[in-house]
Amino acid sequence: MTELDEAKINEIIRGFIKDSLDEEEEVRINRQSALSEEEIDQRASFLGSLQADRRESLTKPDFRPAENITDETIKQHGLDIEKRTSKAIL
Repeated sequence: MTELDEAKINEIIRGFIKDSLDEEEEVRINRQSALSEEEIDQRASFLGSLQADRRESLTKPDFRPAENITDETIKQHGLDIEKRTSKAIL
């Protein structure tokens, strides 16, 4: 099983943040035209909803929203990590 020390965890987190920002930048670069006011409002509303959902999920012992991201990160980094399962309280 892979040992994750603080340095490795921070490296993975920094990589995740960088990849997310790079992906957003790529979307913006490849746009054929600037966002309209309506598109900006829709995007802001969507991001606000997403943030609110994530904040709410942090107040509950329900880890399902992070499960796919975690699984993909484990796979991407070739980590041999035993997954612990927990019962979510809804």
